[in-house]
Order: sequence, then structure tokens, then C-alpha cells
Amino acid sequence: MVGSTQSCLKACITGILAALVWGGVAAAECMSDYQEQIDDYEETIVRNILMAAQGDIERFFDLDLDGFCIEYEPDTAYFIHVAPDYDAIILGEDFLFEMSSAPWNFNSLISILAHEGAHGFQVKHDLISSLDFDSGGYVKCVELHADFMAGGFMRWSSGKYKMELPKLSELFYTLGDHEYTKRTHHGSPPERFLAFKNGFDAPADDEETLAVMGLAYVYGENCGNG
Repeated sequence: MVGSTQSCLKACITGILAALVWGGVAAAECMSDYQEQIDDYEETIVRNILMAAQGDIERFFDLDLDGFCIEYEPDTAYFIHVAPDYDAIILGEDFLFEMSSAPWNFNSLISILAHEGAHGFQVKHDLISSLDFDSGGYVKCVELHADFMAGGFMRWSSGKYKMELPKLSELFYTLGDHEYTKRTHHGSPPERFLAFKNGFDAPADDEETLAVMGLAYVYGENCGNG
């Protein structure tokens, strides 16, 4: 499971960072014949949980997603921005069931979707380019900032869902990697664990305050230094 999850996050970086020029994508649609909108998904319980999560993510990060889609091929979850104004979170079906099954649960899955929602916030507020530049072209600053914001989202959600902070923090620990010299390095296991936990513990009541605190955190951690 850990290896699969780690490979997922590495694969996601293309979708996260690229602002693609691709015409003809209509609002509230998925982009591929291998995708379908969450509200069309046949598994009723899963559909209802994910639709509720979509609403929470859009509300917290002040997003208006054009797509929130199940994808039937890759074992991934990612945010994608298609210029000029198409934004979507894509969730691989295998990844969905992996992350919502023991030892994880639906809160674990939602925390990953919140991480992708944080990338949507970063794109909307043009934070990706500055975080990417400040880390020398590496994605680590971008990813740790999104981890921090995901933690803040899960704290905000704790009034609605039963949160197990140790389990969620453990999940982000498993997402870390040791490929320090690669541009796709997302952060070591302790760094990802701490970014999420510090975001969860951050005394922020709104997404903009949380984002500013997250920027201060990642820069304070010298996120661009490998």
C-alpha cells in the first residue's frame, strides 16, 4: 500500500503543476471517456460521501470546481488546471478503495482530496509559481504547503467528522519519499507528517489565513533545501 500511494503522489505532479492549454472542455464535465462525475457514480454510499467532501472542499478553499471525477485507469488522485478556466479533482477508482480501506478510512481519503483542493487554491492565487521558483524548480515547497493546508482543512472538518489525528498524520508520513535530488521530491516522511500536523494545529479560521501561515511554515523549514 505505501509503495502504491507514494507512486501515486509522484505521478500526480504533472496534473498538479501544469496549466494546460486545451480547448473545448465544457463546465461540469470530465475530460475523458474513462472518467465520470462523482454525482453519476453508481456506488451510493461512496457517491454521497464524496459529494459531501466536494462541497466541503469547495466551501473551505473557495473553489468552484468544474469537475470532480472518478477515473477508471490510474491509481492516483490529482488536481488539474486546464487554461483558461477549467479546474478539476480527479480520483482513481482503485485509489479510492485503497485509501478508504483498512488500515485507512474515508477520512484518510478526504485528507488526500483536501491536499488536491489546496493545489486548486494555490493555482487560483498564483502561489505555485512562487513556491516552485523559491525551491529552485523543485515541487517540495508546493507539496508541503498543500500538506499544511490539508491539515487545516481536516481541523475545520473535525466538527463534522470524527478525526483521528494520529492516523491522518501517519498517512502523510507514508507519503514521504527519500528522492532528495529529484524535482518530484515531495518531502521526507517526517517533513510531510509535520507539515500536515502543523496545519491541523494552526489557529486559522479561514483559508487565506491558513495559506499565509503555511507559507511562513514551509519557508521556515527551508523547504527548498532538498
